[in-house]
Amino acid sequence: MCSKTVPVQLSLFHPVQTTTADSSVKGLRLNAIYGISQDVSGVDIGLFNITNGEFKGLEIGFCNVVRGNFSGIQWGFANSVDQDFYGLQRSLFNRVSGNFYGLQDGLLNMCLQECYGLEAGFVNYTQSLYGVQVGLVNIASDATGLQFGLVNYTDCLKGIQIGLINIQTSREYLKVLPLLNVNF
Repeated sequence: MCSKTVPVQLSLFHPVQTTTADSSVKGLRLNAIYGISQDVSGVDIGLFNITNGEFKGLEIGFCNVVRGNFSGIQWGFANSVDQDFYGLQRSLFNRVSGNFYGLQDGLLNMCLQECYGLEAGFVNYTQSLYGVQVGLVNIASDATGLQFGLVNYTDCLKGIQIGLINIQTSREYLKVLPLLNVNF
């Protein structure tokens, strides 16, 4: 069964929308309460935006959920991407299950795999950091780059930690250092 592609989708709430959930949108999707589509390319505006596949473009909403890869700008109160993210993710709560490439800006930022770029927020978490974390609490299992915050935590560091408390658990000695920790 092939899914159809439409230039515009209007939705009050699913299933009260102009297309079915397995349709893709290339253009504009407007969701009054919430809408569901397969893939979206273009602009997506609504209260609750759900994309079951890939998203490319600008997504603005209270809660944005993309179950595939995301490329572009995602802006809202809570953002969630189940695969890889490329671009800018900005909200109070950001979560990416795959790899992240770009800028993640929010109160709580989570990248469950590798983060290439910048995480800026109150609490930042990533499995592997290749870039910069700026926040009150920064956590990375592996950190290659810079962690700048009140508390910085990593198992393995290849870079610099600047903060009141800097923790590197893989060290044999001096696992906790104040102000500055450097390891290459």
